[in-house]
Amino acid sequence: MPTTLLLDKEEMTRILERLACEVLERHGQCERVMLVGIERRGADLARRLGALMQQKLQRPLPLGTLDINLYRDDWTSLEGKPHIGQSRITAPVDNAEIILIDDVLFSGRTIRAALEALLEAKASGKIGHLGLTAHSVSVFERALELDWVETIMFPYNIVESQGADLIKRCAERNIGFIAMKPLAGGAIENASLALRYICANPDVGIVIPGMYSTREVSENLSAVQDESPLTEEEQRKMQQVRDDLGTNFCRRCNYCAPCTVGINIPSVFLFAGYLQRYDLGDWGKDRYDSLPAKADACVECGECESRCPYHLPIREMLKKCVQDIGDFAARQGQAAK
Repeated sequence: MPTTLLLDKEEMTRILERLACEVLERHGQCERVMLVGIERRGADLARRLGALMQQKLQRPLPLGTLDINLYRDDWTSLEGKPHIGQSRITAPVDNAEIILIDDVLFSGRTIRAALEALLEAKASGKIGHLGLTAHSVSVFERALELDWVETIMFPYNIVESQGADLIKRCAERNIGFIAMKPLAGGAIENASLALRYICANPDVGIVIPGMYSTREVSENLSAVQDESPLTEEEQRKMQQVRDDLGTNFCRRCNYCAPCTVGINIPSVFLFAGYLQRYDLGDWGKDRYDSLPAKADACVECGECESRCPYHLPIREMLKKCVQDIGDFAARQGQAAK
């Protein structure tokens, strides 16, 4: 039977190295991280990734294996009875950040098996509800057709209303809608205005803004509790936000990761944005300076752009960040004289 080589040794090594960097980028020192490999070959990958992580962290990570053979959608077509292996979870899972590892060819079978396990857990009362998150209208539309979906989370804010018609369909189908990115990933400065816009839509069930202080909690509560109609002045300000931001801004969904040279792309855009917003220029510059890989390390491979669900010109945006941060540093130097 002819075989097809998908990845050679060097390519697999590079992929594992990138995965290790991505885990470190997202989880820092990995104090609560546990790697769990799905038997059979996912377990092998988990062990190889764990060895790489141990080299970088100078300590081992908890490592486990999970057998899902009974949840395979093709087990009835296999020769003989399916082999049931033993799942080995080597550390407590309470409050752990579990990273599942498998080798798949994007057939969807592993995800389907995981979904079957979730549905079984729901039927037994271990979990209450199932939902999903989408970043594209096409996925949102498909989610509305799935009979197991009870909630859908999708970006909805002053500058992103492309899901408005689908949000209405959620209400018609008794599916809960959760508005994420209410401040467009930090691009919208006026949180009260942003929340007023979202809460004016009666089909929105939940909105999830980020908050860093009790003052912000109080301001957000006041905004969502204000049920008065939007004023003409508020609507004028909203249109100004749309005009100012356009569509080319980062939502910090992190789908662009991992960068081939280790740039934390969403953080670069966030800290560069602080140079002009919230009166946090110095703080943004300090945080940018703490990043291990700066925007000027970009080699313009374009892999990030191929993964971005918003089709942002990331390479050009990184170049602008380099220029903006350089200009800000120059102004800092002049002010210090």
